Amino acid sequence: MKHSLLGYVAFSGSLHALVKLGWVLVVEVLVQRSMGMQAWGSFYSAFSLSMAFYIVLDAGLTTYYTRQLAASAMRKGEGLRGLVMLKAGLWLLHALVVGLAGLLLGLGWGQIVLVLWLGANLAMLSYGQFFRSLFSASGRYGLEAVLANLEKLVLLGLCLYFLVGPGEGYDFNPQS
Repeated sequence: MKHSLLGYVAFSGSLHALVKLGWVLVVEVLVQRSMGMQAWGSFYSAFSLSMAFYIVLDAGLTTYYTRQLAASAMRKGEGLRGLVMLKAGLWLLHALVVGLAGLLLGLGWGQIVLVLWLGANLAMLSYGQFFRSLFSASGRYGLEAVLANLEKLVLLGLCLYFLVGPGEGYDFNPQS
């Protein structure tokens, strides 16, 4: 048991480090170069605004449900539908909060759309973390680690494809 847990941790940590290095040293540099510094600054401020209210998307539900399942205080799947619907409501609340914050800060329509789009991506991230936590609660740490790293690798691959892949690329301008 100790050996397999150590193997999971080593594999997951190594893959995580490679993905982070690829993200920071390749993807972010390519994005900054293709967008220009002013557009990158606008994007990053929109990202920061959306991320500032990320706590609204989860509100501790993932930790609560994982603890309840791990302690066997509830059967697997019990209350899951209600929590998924509650998380959907929290996403709508997040969209409302960041949209209003964007309006109050005087952002343009294009930037508000970008903030909302980033919020939708954060909601998908929150759902992914929530569903992966179900594997952790049932003691399937290896599967959870593989899924978490697979999610990161897919995102890294998609970003690289859109940045340097075939075609004209995506003309992204968060300034509008």
